Amino acid sequence: GAGGRLIYNHRLPHFIHGIVFVYYRLNPDKYYFYGSNGIFRRSAYQASSGLDGNRMIMEKFHLQEPYDDLFLSYVLKIQGEVRPMTGIDVVVLSRRGGAHVGWFQAGKRLIGQFREILFLQKYLRTRFGRATISRHE
Repeated sequence: GAGGRLIYNHRLPHFIHGIVFVYYRLNPDKYYFYGSNGIFRRSAYQASSGLDGNRMIMEKFHLQEPYDDLFLSYVLKIQGEVRPMTGIDVVVLSRRGGAHVGWFQAGKRLIGQFREILFLQKYLRTRFGRATISRHE
């Protein structure tokens, strides 16, 4: 699997995501693709457990987002690699439920998501173990 950068319509989320993407380029074994900008092989998805168990995690921990992209990235890493790629950028809008979100709300939401993502990454590493690390390390 692979994914690229997200380009937000607000400066703060765009800046924060830019820093996060640089971090992932330096630490590709910790990378996961985003649902709005990710690709993977159908054969890898079919060979993996797919999204089985994702909803249970979301409900168990009362997460604000489904994080199905994060979950799927971890499951696919068991089959091979998931890497960040340059040159496949996607422009995204800061919206919630279809309504425009101001820069402060967009930044606040992004920070909340970041906290949940850190928690969920730790949980998934524990659940899936060493198999989530790229086999090409």
